Amino acid sequence: AVCIETSDFEAAISSQTHLMEVTSKKTMTHLYALMNRAIANMKNNRLDAAKSDYETLSESVQNSHKISYGLAQIAYLQKDREAAINHYQDYLSTAPITITESEEYKQVQSRFDSLKQGAEIP
Repeated sequence: AVCIETSDFEAAISSQTHLMEVTSKKTMTHLYALMNRAIANMKNNRLDAAKSDYETLSESVQNSHKISYGLAQIAYLQKDREAAINHYQDYLSTAPITITESEEYKQVQSRFDSLKQGAEIP
């Protein structure tokens, strides 16, 4: 996670992949490593790899606003309007009430509303 914060995405991907290789699937450590790798892949513009990681996560973790956010952002960047709408809607329905005033939540709400009203992704 430190590598992500310092924008060393290659190191983050490598270290998280290694951690996943040495931990059992379905353990929290493995799932956190997979989430961190998904984030690093997305920030490194490896959208297909990030999408694959998020989809794998969604098989083990149900109703996660964080996974929905990642998938929505990828769909948005790939200009997949319908997928973005669906994932943003999932995010809004699963996000805890404690984050409804956050910038992230407000951005998601704004994008969701705009896309639902027929706007195209720029």
